[in-house]
Amino acid sequence: MTKWSLSGAELKFKTEIELDEEVEKTEIEMRTIHLGVNIHIPDSPLVIGLAAAQSCGYIDSKDVFVRIFSQRCEDETGFDLQYEFRNDQWITIGQGRYREAGLTPFESVQSGYGIAYSFFRAKKLFSRPSVGVYQAEGGDTLFLLTTTFNEE
Repeated sequence: MTKWSLSGAELKFKTEIELDEEVEKTEIEMRTIHLGVNIHIPDSPLVIGLAAAQSCGYIDSKDVFVRIFSQRCEDETGFDLQYEFRNDQWITIGQGRYREAGLTPFESVQSGYGIAYSFFRAKKLFSRPSVGVYQAEGGDTLFLLTTTFNEE
């Protein structure tokens, strides 16, 4: 069985830039599209996860050169392997190339590796809590804490 999701987002931040001693009120516009796929191997406790995303952004300035030279896109990819070692409890290991904070396309992409533990509690406020750690090749260590709410 395969499950997938496709999502998109658009963000706009109001800002001011100074050009030739004139201040322009403008926006930073960003768009992201993300595809995620989980492949559930029949009669196996393993699930393979794949992810791909592209984030693009630019400064929406009246000055065409600001607009052109601020244009930036970053591609991200990820792969993980999830193992159900007990009923409703999983360990996931993965590798990915992601933006440092995941907020803007103006961030650098870094490769790294991670591991997480999650478990499922049907109909609870915190239904699927997960904790993990991600080590970027650049040396940064990030910690993960996520959940779903009231999942059945």
